[in-house]
Amino acid sequence: MKYYAPLLLMLSALALMACSTTGPVRFYPGPPQPKEKLAIINVPGPITVRSIDGKTVKVPSQETGSYEVQLTPGQHLIAFRYELYWGDNDSGKFVKSKEVGVDTVFEPGKTYELRYKVPRNASEAYNYFTDFTATLVDLSSGQQYSSYEIHDLDSMLAAKQKTTSEPAQAHVASTTTSAAAPAALTADTAVKEDPVKRLKFWWLMANPQQRQQFSEWMKSATESFAPAPNKTPDTAPPGTINGVKIKP
Repeated sequence: MKYYAPLLLMLSALALMACSTTGPVRFYPGPPQPKEKLAIINVPGPITVRSIDGKTVKVPSQETGSYEVQLTPGQHLIAFRYELYWGDNDSGKFVKSKEVGVDTVFEPGKTYELRYKVPRNASEAYNYFTDFTATLVDLSSGQQYSSYEIHDLDSMLAAKQKTTSEPAQAHVASTTTSAAAPAALTADTAVKEDPVKRLKFWWLMANPQQRQQFSEWMKSATESFAPAPNKTPDTAPPGTINGVKIKP
């Protein structure tokens, strides 16, 4: 349970009024669009969406409730973290978790929701400094996408851009005689064109624990599928070495 001194409450209220935005957060250019053409994300107040596809997002600063993020359909990387003040004026602490993210294809007309384990007390909230995860839920299908820790956002975005652009360019170059150029590949369809780049992409996206698990699996898989060593039968006649007769 949170406790606030009167002065802290007043200052917090003023800060919220100064930082809050009105209405939904629109992450797309131009005038407002109908919701059936957009993907909607319901975000709990304590979670701050910091960027989408590497671009900074200005979102409401609030302790309770939720706010709505609207974006165009397609592949998006949503980076966010938990931010909330816990404790009283003398011993309180403003909790800012590590930054995590979800990268998936958002579909038009669908509503998604970010969910996380709400801390029951200040001690659990303090653990979010190093141990915070959340799940993106597709409310229409129930499909879930787990968050992962973001170590280097710029590198991840560069790997994502390389994965989605280079295979498409190579494919276009190899089919210049066709009547129409093929559509650009996405991160999901690129796996059919270039498995190596796809593996590199997901390696960069994985956290250290996932990389360790994959490395262990690779080691066991390599040992399982390794060919048996060739054994050359000893067919040389007795009393010879490499076909040369040994003198008695």
